[in-house]
Amino acid sequence: MQSVRRLLIVGGIVATLFAAGGGLWLSKTQGRPLDPYRRWQSGRFYAQGLRAESAGDQAAAQSAYLAAIDYWPAAREPKIRLALRLAAQERLEEALGMAAQAGLDARVFVHDALLSEGRASALVRLACQGVRDEPRRRGSWLATLRFALPMGGAEARRVLAEELAAAAWAPDARDWAEAVACASDGDGAGVWARLRQRQSAGGVDAGLTLVGLELLLQTGKEGEAWVWLNRQRGLLGDFDARWAEFRLERVRDAGSEPQLARRFAGLKLTVDRWIRLARAVGEERRGDALRELEALAAGLDEGRAAEVCATMWALWMSAGDEEEAVSWNTRYRQVTGYDLPLLVGRGLQDAEVKRRVHAVCLLAREAPLARELIQVLMQPKRAAGDGAEEAVSRGS
Repeated sequence: MQSVRRLLIVGGIVATLFAAGGGLWLSKTQGRPLDPYRRWQSGRFYAQGLRAESAGDQAAAQSAYLAAIDYWPAAREPKIRLALRLAAQERLEEALGMAAQAGLDARVFVHDALLSEGRASALVRLACQGVRDEPRRRGSWLATLRFALPMGGAEARRVLAEELAAAAWAPDARDWAEAVACASDGDGAGVWARLRQRQSAGGVDAGLTLVGLELLLQTGKEGEAWVWLNRQRGLLGDFDARWAEFRLERVRDAGSEPQLARRFAGLKLTVDRWIRLARAVGEERRGDALRELEALAAGLDEGRAAEVCATMWALWMSAGDEEEAVSWNTRYRQVTGYDLPLLVGRGLQDAEVKRRVHAVCLLAREAPLARELIQVLMQPKRAAGDGAEEAVSRGS
């Protein structure tokens, strides 16, 4: 009888709790009372990982992030931190998988992580994946390959040779990757031969037309660049066509006035288009061109003000004009609450290639920087009358 009474008492207590809100609690936890505890443990391990990372103990940080994910598989933050750590170790497939689990654009995220760490050879491998697997973004991955090859020197070129030998490449993807490799080695004839193959086979779009133009200009093939542009002109919109002609003219006569406002009058100027204008005049680092860019920046989308400020600051710093750069740092601080790194900016002026490349990588970690500007900032200032871009690899 006593046991029956106890059961009745316990049952009454449960019923009372249920009536007082226990049912709501069970419905919220879906009958899993351990969920709040697991989330708490996950947060505790995540915080532990951040502390270990701050202290420089990367192994302990990685273990803590794994434990955080184990306790709460839906947790996003530890996956992001772990993806960064895996990228820093050049464990690309694992990093890509973890970034994807965190709901990120995995290749772009890992690209930025590798760039901030200065991992040129891993960037080459990642860019090759993108060139092979993502035709719609092939131009962007070729841009990454363009700056990663000279950035990594002989080791990066060895990695590209391994990729080209080992992976299954479609003919178009292989031709483009090999064209970038030829340009990095200063082999203009090799670039032209592969571009003619692509032209004969078809499948060249507006973005790839501009990539081909840049590769020919990089190797001093200005005549071939004019031929290439004229043959592909029908693929280009109004802005692209004007930009391509302007780019050719700047290479031929960097000493003339750019007159950006007149040349691109009547066209809507977006931030992406403005960045391409910055790319077209950026390697000269001329004060008149940079002031024209400043004037054109006045009407751009405020939502990307940090990117515009960082671009102008970097160009003025690389030109060696810190006084002009100050105002852009002030605007950047107003938008983000942070200052741009002055010592890194001074590194952009360094005559030594490796130091300049290192400064660009550090800046990419601290501030939004378009891929198109990365290679420009890695190059030395081009004097008026110089034709092709100086290959960064020559100084490494």
